[in-house]
Amino acid sequence: MWLLDLPPPLPLPKMDILVLPDITSGTSLSPGIVTCSEDHVLLMEGISNPSSEQLVVHTVANTVSYQWFSLHMIPEGWLRDGVATYLQYKLASQLKPSWRFDELFTLDILHEIFVEELDVPNSVENVSPLLYKKVAVTLRMVESFATEDVVRRSLRRFIDRRGFLNADQLFNILSNHSADLFTSNLLKPGFFRAWIFQPGYPVLTVNATNSSLSVSQRDVLQNGTLWPLLLTFTTRALAKNRNVYQYWLLPTDTELILPFNVSDGWVLFNINQTSRYRVNYNTRNWELLTDQLIRNYSLIPALSRSQLIDDVFQLARAEMVNFTIAFALTRYLKHERDYLSWLTASKNFDQLIQLFYGTPLASDLEKHVISLYWPYYNATHRMFSVSESHMARLTRQDVLYWACHWQLESCINFTSILFKQWQSVSLGFPAEYKPAALCAGVRQFPQVFYNVFDSFTQSLVKSDRSVFLSALACTRNSSHLHYLMKTVFIDKNQMMIGHYEKLHLVKQILARPENVKPVVLFLVQNYDTALSMLGNDIMKTIWFSIGQSTRLASDLQLLQTIAQNVSLTSSLQEAINSTIATAESARRQAQRLAPLVAAALHLISPPSTSSRSALMPQFSGTLTLLSLLFIKFTF
Repeated sequence: MWLLDLPPPLPLPKMDILVLPDITSGTSLSPGIVTCSEDHVLLMEGISNPSSEQLVVHTVANTVSYQWFSLHMIPEGWLRDGVATYLQYKLASQLKPSWRFDELFTLDILHEIFVEELDVPNSVENVSPLLYKKVAVTLRMVESFATEDVVRRSLRRFIDRRGFLNADQLFNILSNHSADLFTSNLLKPGFFRAWIFQPGYPVLTVNATNSSLSVSQRDVLQNGTLWPLLLTFTTRALAKNRNVYQYWLLPTDTELILPFNVSDGWVLFNINQTSRYRVNYNTRNWELLTDQLIRNYSLIPALSRSQLIDDVFQLARAEMVNFTIAFALTRYLKHERDYLSWLTASKNFDQLIQLFYGTPLASDLEKHVISLYWPYYNATHRMFSVSESHMARLTRQDVLYWACHWQLESCINFTSILFKQWQSVSLGFPAEYKPAALCAGVRQFPQVFYNVFDSFTQSLVKSDRSVFLSALACTRNSSHLHYLMKTVFIDKNQMMIGHYEKLHLVKQILARPENVKPVVLFLVQNYDTALSMLGNDIMKTIWFSIGQSTRLASDLQLLQTIAQNVSLTSSLQEAINSTIATAESARRQAQRLAPLVAAALHLISPPSTSSRSALMPQFSGTLTLLSLLFIKFTF
């Protein structure tokens, strides 16, 4: 265990956890005491769903790591939080080995860095949340090639120093402990500073032909920045025995020619995405990888499959890869059953669908995605047993969310039947079914809205209340939506719904772009009251969410018209202008990418709506099947 191999706590004989019902930060850490939101540490059997269970394990691992290693002795917040995040995933993986926390680190932290690097200003003052993630990823990267033991011994030496600790001390210790592993002495303190403080990230360009294999790097921000890269790669022949090769690509290398003949197949770089760079291959190699995935995807590790999906879509959005390559590569997903690969694919597909919201292209994309998703959905959404694994339950929860989110008819019917049976027999069902079933009920049966709202107010379990709020946001009824906005922006009854819950509710409402207009109009009309109720920080977050959800030209025009009103307060004027800038940026990207995506999608030829219906049978006799689920569960 990591904790047992590292020094015990300093003068902290115990740790107290103070649970509060309504705080926006989730957790607040101080020496000897942790303040947590209720849903971060408390579970209730039969009610808490798999996502809530994972959140609690994360919180416990993070707070214990923070206190055990006396990380409060590190005054630099980004360094302290980065070390704690790295240790959090290590400890969580040891607490729950089958929950795949070590792999989820890549999706939760690394993939988020790739997005945030392109969104935040390039100044240290504004990127502390980004810096701490880069610290965690850099520690994981060093672990991958300098071994876990080197990182563990380095952290032990770092903590053993006592007193206040800083980043240079950690970098020097890591460098010294790694020196005997690399004759080139690459892991100097400057190595760590480059990976943590330099903005952007590298894109590795791989040119694999019958006679040569060459690689070079470029800065995604095109600032000319280069990084020291330890390349890990395998080929089709090597992958059969899980063999991996390593080479250094230095900032001084314009191009590196590798002594490998890959005439017999593909080459795959950054195995399991242990380093923070994207990989772009020449067309031939993308095609060979696509062919391998279709023929036998198991030869490529699950994390590397996730990496291929994320890289190809994000490189296509940056116009560095043709969308035809992205859609061709993901055809194999009809046969994919792994949670990580589909979670990555779902997020990337949905980004495109939301980008083109309100256009025929979005509808065509949705049909294409459903044609790929249907076999995965059909294989997982009804497979239930009381003894199944956590990952099976988490997979089902996500499968139902995405399938119903994309309006898969079978999912909507299935979850609507679940909801109606709950109403008729007043019994519960497994917690992973609950988010999708409640959403379907509110969406399909408007008359139940206030019953669901009453269930929310009566629930005493914070994570359960969040599920009810998300379901209420599924309403398509304008009067019900108006009721929710009054609850968020005007209602002063904090006993019924707290500030954090209001923020959660409005984010869920804005997740559907069609709600932007009613939310904006209501918010502007009641701005002073809402600001006094929620405070400036929450209000900024709401306006940011509005900007991210604004996709329709009419909604953007509405914001622009409101911005011209000279009677607006300065804070409201600033918020609306920032929202407009975010919306305009997304609209420009949509206009630029639309013809590229449409042309690529046309080549893939998605099934027609009629053929889709034939593929997706309805649920005759579903009520009999579902009756098996309504046993020993509390709603």
